[in-house]
Amino acid sequence: MLIDTSVPDQIPGKNHNHVNQDLTLERGMAVVRGGDGNQIVVFSGTPGVGKTATAIELSHRARAFFPEGRLFARLSGGLEQPGTEAEVLKDFLLAFRERPEDIPDRLDARRARFQTLTAGRRLQVFLDGATSASQVRTLLPGVGPSLVIVTEGRPLSTLMVDNPVTFLELAPLEDDAAVELFSRLIGEDRVAAERAEVDEIIKLCGHLPIALCVVGAMITRSRRATVASMATRLGDERRRVTRLSLDDDLSVTSVFNAAYRLLGDSAQVCYRALGLRPRSGEIGIPALAAALEMPDYEVLDAMTELADARLVDELEDDRYVVRELVALHAEQLEDRQGSERSAETARLLDFYRQGAIDADAMIAPLRPWRQSLFPELIAGQGHDTPDRARQWLRAERANLRAVVEYAHELDRQDLLAQWCVLLWPFYEKEKFLDDLFATHRLALRKVTAPQTRSLLHTQVGYAHYWLRELTDAAGEFERAVALACEVGSPELEATASEGLGLVKLAQGRLDEARTLLVRSLELAKDTGDVRRIALAELHLAKTEAPSRALELLEHAEAVFVGLDADEAENEAKVLTWRGRKLIELGDYGTARDLLRRALDTMATRGRRFDEAEALTALGAAASGAGETRQAIEHYQEALVIYEGLRFTGPAEAVRAELTALGDTASP
Repeated sequence: MLIDTSVPDQIPGKNHNHVNQDLTLERGMAVVRGGDGNQIVVFSGTPGVGKTATAIELSHRARAFFPEGRLFARLSGGLEQPGTEAEVLKDFLLAFRERPEDIPDRLDARRARFQTLTAGRRLQVFLDGATSASQVRTLLPGVGPSLVIVTEGRPLSTLMVDNPVTFLELAPLEDDAAVELFSRLIGEDRVAAERAEVDEIIKLCGHLPIALCVVGAMITRSRRATVASMATRLGDERRRVTRLSLDDDLSVTSVFNAAYRLLGDSAQVCYRALGLRPRSGEIGIPALAAALEMPDYEVLDAMTELADARLVDELEDDRYVVRELVALHAEQLEDRQGSERSAETARLLDFYRQGAIDADAMIAPLRPWRQSLFPELIAGQGHDTPDRARQWLRAERANLRAVVEYAHELDRQDLLAQWCVLLWPFYEKEKFLDDLFATHRLALRKVTAPQTRSLLHTQVGYAHYWLRELTDAAGEFERAVALACEVGSPELEATASEGLGLVKLAQGRLDEARTLLVRSLELAKDTGDVRRIALAELHLAKTEAPSRALELLEHAEAVFVGLDADEAENEAKVLTWRGRKLIELGDYGTARDLLRRALDTMATRGRRFDEAEALTALGAAASGAGETRQAIEHYQEALVIYEGLRFTGPAEAVRAELTALGDTASP
């Protein structure tokens, strides 16, 4: 179809680097082909995601359907180029060759003139960066088969109240599309030669087209710039947003500045707080409210505004994902600096620390180390139940790890030690061993107090033990024992000796294991702590013959049952070992009853590792009773759990049992 060049055509040229939005554009073209009357298509998405470029692509694809003119206006939501509805209408009327002296002064008169002039025509009206539904309504053409293309500067959801609207949400580029865009910018050969560095740049740019275009332009404009050097420069998060800016037309800073200025006062306050450190890329309403000393409802309203503006992504339970470029831009804003930002950071840290203290008191009330090593950490009433405490810890897991990393940056060995002690019960129960290793390695670089170091080595030793990294585990426990003896702490020596004894048992060195576990029990008795004694009896029983082991286990179980605290998980561990010892005696029926009780408790508590331990023992009981099919099923269930937790040592042991039973189809 021939295009009449005498009609107005204000649409910018196509962006030849546009990629990855074919499905979105096809949805837009479906509107073009199938709509009756004026149709409105609104592009939304996070700043810098390519709304304008994609909308321009749709305009060009649909050009032949609208031969009577294409109008374009950049509104105040665009790249800081102001425009008013009255001025835009004047420009539109002039495009249709209205004489300047005939154009009315009043906005309502200009709007009426424009709608009369455009009624019945097949037009495109492109409104870039619209900030309100009323703004769009003012600039709509007269009734007819026209297409109105809009990119959001602010959310325009109310536009659909009295207009047929199709909203097209754009997401950051997928990996393949981001690579394709970068290849167009700097060349396929350079991308292929430095693919790892390209992938790193894409990640640092948040998969945003605007950021990738800036980096591509910087590389091509400079003789010295390489992909590797740009990846290194962008790795400095303090300067990343600044470096992703060449000029106002190609600037991440300008894009985010424009989005920020369109926010309400409370939303701006919350946006700035997204730059507070520590941060993990996700934050909840209570944390922000605590940092800003604002009511939860006000923070919720503000974060809803940020989500509507696509500056954050809403999750469940009033939590939000914050992209790194948003956080970096927020951190560098000058609206809130100095003492005020320091106070907000301090309150944020206090929120996480008190939450962790309260969780420790709730899920490990009888564990002595917080009270003995850090008596200043007083628990409050932050969590109603152990389940609520665990839910909070899971939700804040990434932020809690970020807090530890932040304490390491600040060289605060006191905080590092506290955090490792507070988080160990959570990491132990959930088997988040990557987090445990990462946080404890940071702490052991800084912490000098021998008492605390002894406990940290013990905690790391148990993590290696669960993974059956027995040599590493033994080294950690030996260091812990030496430090405990150095400071004369029977409690710490008992704990470390117990761990070392379990390692020796796993290595098949039974006599050494029994000697260490007997020593652990003696030290526990010296402390007078009945819970500590019961734990020592539980572990010593693992090395004893069934009759003696069952005596120790029954006494330990009676202690756990009688304590004024929830010790159901330790009771279940005792049941598991009673079952194992009964298997040695050939009492498979009683053993299975005990093991099923243990399994039920561990499953209810979400103790996946301990579920697998009970299932493994059930497999042994079924095998001993000659029930091969049942044994295979139990072992297979255990194997799935071990592999899911990445516990390769226990998984290999279970595979060996399955092979011995003739199962060749195990997971």
